Amino acid sequence: QYITNPRDECRVARDVAAAHRMILVSPDYRAKTSWMGPKAEADLVQIIGDLRREYRVGRAFMVGGSMGASAALTFAALHPDLVAGVAAMNGTANHLEYDNFQDAIRESFGGTKAEIPGEYKKRSAEYWPERFTMPVGITAGGTDQSVPPDSVMRLARVLDRMNRPVLLIYRENGGHSTNYADARRIIEFVIDRAPPAASAPAAASAPTSAPATATRPASSTPSTLEEAVAWLIVKSFEMIRGCRRAMAHGRAAFPPQVGRDYDAFWQLLRATSGGWFPVIAR
Repeated sequence: QYITNPRDECRVARDVAAAHRMILVSPDYRAKTSWMGPKAEADLVQIIGDLRREYRVGRAFMVGGSMGASAALTFAALHPDLVAGVAAMNGTANHLEYDNFQDAIRESFGGTKAEIPGEYKKRSAEYWPERFTMPVGITAGGTDQSVPPDSVMRLARVLDRMNRPVLLIYRENGGHSTNYADARRIIEFVIDRAPPAASAPAAASAPTSAPATATRPASSTPSTLEEAVAWLIVKSFEMIRGCRRAMAHGRAAFPPQVGRDYDAFWQLLRATSGGWFPVIAR
């Protein structure tokens, strides 16, 4: 659809790719309604690897609408090292709560959400906000019954609290579509906020009202209790990665920055919660 369909979401992707002299790839991930199941995920990892080897591609951006938006968010959550930015139009970020198109999703994921809830959670971007290290653009419509906007709006709010580069365009009276201007705005946003190609990773990973705008530059100093909790989640994953790297090199050293971050976190909680929270949690 993104290669030939005249609707705004598809046409803008072609126009932006041409304007930025990009290669536009529209994968047929094994089915008309794949929803980024394990096979489609493996295919896309391979495609990105092939593009990097054959065309020396430095950055890969995920763009999609509806099912494609959901798939783009899923893949970005599973492979943040392969994605420079993601633009999702009218998608879902929570497959555990999403109830439409269940026959197609069951076939793609390999079972129902009752049979394999872990797989549905794994492919629900909302559960993994810490993995969205890249810029994210989201559009959503308040009257969308095909793919309700709630989960992507929650994800955008969490990313904003984590000081991640995120742009949410919410149209209260909008349905299951995104107009050309809004689509272009979020795609240009993620391209503009993405790191330069020279710093993009080269290796593939293993499969693992009015428009509301939420943008904020990255900051390492949370100022509220909500931001502190989100900050702790990120720091916890950084600690785990640091310890894993140390063990992989035969070291058992505890990264010194982790201790400083931990103390800073408790000091922040003490200041923002009146002092009682550290006593209970610690």
